[in-house]
Amino acid sequence: MATVRTWIISAHNSEDYGAKMFRKLGDEYDIKKQLVKMVKKAGKDHKDTFDKDSSTTNVADFEEDVDDYLVAVAQFENFHVDFTAIPLDYINDVDPEV
Repeated sequence: MATVRTWIISAHNSEDYGAKMFRKLGDEYDIKKQLVKMVKKAGKDHKDTFDKDSSTTNVADFEEDVDDYLVAVAQFENFHVDFTAIPLDYINDVDPEV
């Protein structure tokens, strides 16, 4: 049985500064499906420049044996959007000495 956990998903557009953050409960397969949905949504928003062949548009596009995180990419002519998911329990607290 797959482990269900809380994931943090960040979306970073190479054209902009900053990132959008999201939280989702699910197992690894659920999160891969969510990332694919996010890539496809970004592609629809910019369909004239979306490079479907270079983007993560299917769950099978994910690399196997990636440690601790999942990455999906929406590739466009002049920019890209990275969607990165990491389980919440893998995120460390900030060191108060830093």
